[in-house]
Amino acid sequence: MDLWTLFYKTANGITAEESGQVKNAGNEELEAMVAQGSYSYTSPEGVLVQMQYIADENGFQPIKNLDYSTRGKRIQ
Repeated sequence: MDLWTLFYKTANGITAEESGQVKNAGNEELEAMVAQGSYSYTSPEGVLVQMQYIADENGFQPIKNLDYSTRGKRIQ
């Protein structure tokens, strides 16, 4: 089984982490890369954006917006 995990943080505060694997390895018709992870960044307006996602044979799928905050206040 092919697995991967990554984490990074850039100088401007972007962070991301992801883990995944190859699903149905060796079966050309069903083989797919499957990943889950999250990322965060501060928008130009100063809003912290945090997101979780999965990515699989159905594409990139945002799961949950963890937080939008500015000056400590949560924005819905």
